[in-house]
Amino acid sequence: MNASTGQVNINSEGTAIITVKDQSQPPQTASYEIQVTGEHQTLEYLGSMNWKDANKSGQLLTIGQFISLVSRFGPGFPVNGLAWTVHPQKDQPDVYHSVFMPGGQGTGWDTWSAGSASLLVLTVL
Repeated sequence: MNASTGQVNINSEGTAIITVKDQSQPPQTASYEIQVTGEHQTLEYLGSMNWKDANKSGQLLTIGQFISLVSRFGPGFPVNGLAWTVHPQKDQPDVYHSVFMPGGQGTGWDTWSAGSASLLVLTVL
């Protein structure tokens, strides 16, 4: 992981443990253990943010993309959480991931694709 950019390079299938530490004193940390299958691309940790405002940073969704995804997936599309994006291969669709707390019942992963199929599958072990 590149600590300055938040990018995690995935170059093989298997288990990855990603630990995020903030700048508070004392620092707070959160670790995510994920199983990686399928295409191997670059994950970028974008932090905790509101999906509908994420376009302001220029890192995640435009309003048009957000509206398109909500229209496809309905109200189940997460509106907040720890946001990740996958940088696609050339001519491939973007794939977005969100780690969120569904109803306070623990951490879950959802995969949302702007194309017809996801390119990367992440599941919490």
